[in-house]
Amino acid sequence: MELLNIPYTGSGVLASALGMDKQRTKQVWSAVGLPTPESIMLAASSDWSAVVEQLGLPLIVKPVHEGSTLGISIVKSQAALEAAYHEAAQFDARVMAERFVVGDEYTVALLGDQVLPAIRVEVPGGFYDYEAKYIANTTQYHLPCGLTAEDEAELAMLCQQAFMAIGGAGWGRVDVMRDSDGRFGYWRSIRYPA
Repeated sequence: MELLNIPYTGSGVLASALGMDKQRTKQVWSAVGLPTPESIMLAASSDWSAVVEQLGLPLIVKPVHEGSTLGISIVKSQAALEAAYHEAAQFDARVMAERFVVGDEYTVALLGDQVLPAIRVEVPGGFYDYEAKYIANTTQYHLPCGLTAEDEAELAMLCQQAFMAIGGAGWGRVDVMRDSDGRFGYWRSIRYPA
């Protein structure tokens, strides 16, 4: 659209591409001090026991450039790790394993300079996967999200920092986990369609 001089809303090409690259987004967030779960890039030749030793179990395996939780697996044993890698590799040539964060999941929209109220996502099975997002009618979206005003302000600030760190503009959405100790900033994804 930029080459054709067609106006559009949302982030530009760089921020949109970066937002769809989980590995590079995590690198940017880490560089600016935003907390993100430890991760390792995987290959067919990976030492599966070393991955488990470094990240612990459970862990999550995901395609680096995919959205909507396609190709994502929660791995609870070393024996399941290689199969999870091959599942994710069907969706993307680049696959990562990430330390699994147990806690509440929030989605936060940004519009211009404004951070909209957080929505807490509740899934009966505990995993907000493709089916829970688009097919099942049991997923619940809580607004208000149940956070204290102080906690929601902290979440809004972190999401705005995450959005700005990769050059987000106009509008977008950041998905965040809050761990069992009540800490925010364990990012699941960031979206900036151009």
